[in-house]
Formats: sequence, structure tokens, C-alpha cells
Amino acid sequence: MKHTFVFLLRQIAREGLKGLTAAALAIVLVLLVGILAGVQRSQTADLEDVLDTFEVRLAVSHSFSGDTEDLFIDEYLVRLFADHTYIKWLPNNQINDKPVARYLKDVVLKRPLEIMEAPCLPEVPAGELIGISGPDADERLDLNYGRYIEFIDGYDESIFQTKESVCIVNEEMLRALDPVRPVLSLPVRSYTDGYWDFPPPGDVGVWIALDRELIETELTVVGVIHGGIDDIYCPYYLADEIGKRSDGWVGYTTVLRAVIADNRLINDFKLDISGFFDSPTQKEPDRGLTLTIYDNVFNSIVKKQRDNIAFVEIVAVFLYCSCALTSLLAGFLLTRRHRLEVAVMRVIGIGKRDVVTALVAEQAGLFVIGAAAGWLLGFALFGAFTPYLPLVFALMYILGSLLCCVSAMDRNIHRLLIQKEL
Repeated sequence: MKHTFVFLLRQIAREGLKGLTAAALAIVLVLLVGILAGVQRSQTADLEDVLDTFEVRLAVSHSFSGDTEDLFIDEYLVRLFADHTYIKWLPNNQINDKPVARYLKDVVLKRPLEIMEAPCLPEVPAGELIGISGPDADERLDLNYGRYIEFIDGYDESIFQTKESVCIVNEEMLRALDPVRPVLSLPVRSYTDGYWDFPPPGDVGVWIALDRELIETELTVVGVIHGGIDDIYCPYYLADEIGKRSDGWVGYTTVLRAVIADNRLINDFKLDISGFFDSPTQKEPDRGLTLTIYDNVFNSIVKKQRDNIAFVEIVAVFLYCSCALTSLLAGFLLTRRHRLEVAVMRVIGIGKRDVVTALVAEQAGLFVIGAAAGWLLGFALFGAFTPYLPLVFALMYILGSLLCCVSAMDRNIHRLLIQKEL
């Protein structure tokens, strides 16, 4: 065994640059794996980024006109979208035991109330008291219209998600109020003055009138709207509660929009919400409201990313198999140069096991050193990737070297010498 390892060291030193062929091949093969692993990781990261950051919006519209504003959307749909504890019976009398609201975020709600008079603002025109879930519930509050909201210290947009008796007004209204305690006292009422009651099919619907009560509402001003607008804004849930007290009927919203909270669950959301709205492609709508999910661009991007990932995976399988076969063939051919040494070692009495061990160890050592260097270089350039494939390539290389040794073991030394002379 001692002679075997001495021979191995001398052989590696004697080979010089020729002996580095196996190491160079290993570096190239492993770097190819590293490059492909980096591409796969980049493609997967791009897909995850789309799933995490792309905003898929949805909106409820009128089934016939397509309008998304000035609708009457019942309170149970508001709760369905915004209440994470709300469970609603489906139209087919099957219970949906998972709150739909868990799929959504940034739910947009709006309910206007009629201001009968504003004695606290005798010389300032006041429009409506509008309950909103946030500034995006009314496009007139958008910066594109040259308007913006300035909140006093301690308040921000999140106030619209509460039931606090607060509001925001324009600059002229704010100047007309007490600067120490800016409070509005407004008599308001619901716009809902009645509804149609539809009896069983065949009968005529009946209009049910509602008595609308004036509700005295005191609101503390917590912000000012710059850019000029006559309406006063308060939290949606406060306005809805005032409206229900005024007309004695159900709550509602005139708009209902939202954003998908987790894009990975879009299909689950579609399945859970399907029984509550007309389909956008339904020929004869029967519910009056349609839910449209604007996910065409999102689906196109995700499909393209997944197609790219699938293509790279196919390329990866082809490349890995090719590298493994290349390692096997390289092991055989690079060891084949040493057939004469194998025959000489057998003639001078070195056993088969020692011959195979010496030659295979020489070739395998160089390849393993190259594979390790390639993995470290690939790690530095492309990030972490599995070390198992370089190990597989090394084993295939050793197998090819072993097959060559076995085939050359019993070759005639005289014939090999004649071939070498020729």
C-alpha cells in the first residue's frame, strides 16, 4: 500500500499540466451547475416577488350598467368583505365556515349622509357628510385633483377605520370654527327614504316608505382638506351607524372595492365568493351586482414566470444528465492514457487492487479537487447551490476511470509497447 501512494504522488507530479485536465473539467462542469442554479433561484425570486407585491384589485359593479359608484350594497356584503369574524350563509343554504375577509385588504367603503343645515357654519356652504374607509374611497381626494389632507398631530388615515366622532373639513370651514376646540354640530339624515318589497313571483312589488329621523351629530375636526371641497368626511362605520339610526333600516355602502391580501389564494377566494355575485360573463344576471377581479395582467405575468421556470427545469435535467455522462466518458478517456502503466505494474507483480487504487485515486483526486474548487467559486459567484451534483459527477468520473482500469488490466504489454512505438 505504501508503494501505491508513493506511486500516486509521483504520478501526479509527473503529469504536470496534463494531470490538471480532470480538475479543469470538474471546475467547468460544477460552474455550469452553479450558473443554472443561479438562474433558477433568480426566476423563483422573480415569481415570489410578483406574488408578494403585485396588487390585484377587485370591485363590485352594477350587473347591467357596469357602474362602480352610487350603488346600494347591502350591509352583509360589507361585513363579508371587511369583518374577519363574519360567516354568512350561502345562497344555496350551505354555510361558508371560513370568513371571506381573510382574503382581502384595503377594503374601500363609502356612505353619504344628507346635511339638513349647518348652523355652526352660517356663511360657509356645506355639501354632504360622507363616511369613507380611507381617502381612496372618493377620487376627489386624490392628489391628481390638486387636493391633499393634512391631519393634526396624533391622527392619520387610520382614523377612517374607526367609529370615532371625527371629521375632516376644508380650509374655509376650519377658519369658521373655534380654533381652540374645532367641533362641528350637524343635523344629518340618511338618503334612504324607502325600498321595494318584492313578494312571491307573480305579485307586484310594493314601495315601503321610511321615516328619516334627523340625527344631531357632533364631530371633532382632526384634519383639513387643502384644495377646496365642500363635503365633510368622517369614518365610514360612524356614518353607517348614523344612517341606520336615521332610517331604521340596514346599513350599506355605495362603493365596494378591495385588494387581494395574498395572491397565492386568488383561486380560493373566487371559489368562496362565487355564490354571492353575478358572474361577469353571466348572460342573465339575477343578483344585480357583479364582482370583477382585475387579475388578467397578474395571471399573464405569473404564467410567463412559471413557463420560464418550467423551461429552466427541463434545461437543468438535460444539463445534469449531460454533465454526468461527460464525467463518465472523461474518466474513461483520461485514464485510458495510462494503459501502459497499468500493464507494466501488473508485469512487475503489483496486485490488481493496488493498481486500480493507485490509478483511480490519482484521477479521482484531481477531479475531486477541481469539483471542490468549482463549488467554492460557484458559491462565491452565484450563491449557494447543492453540493450533491458535484459529488455525483465525481462518482461518475471515478466509475469511468474504474471501467478503463478493468478493461486495461489484462492487456498484452508487448502489444501496448508496439502501439506506443507506432
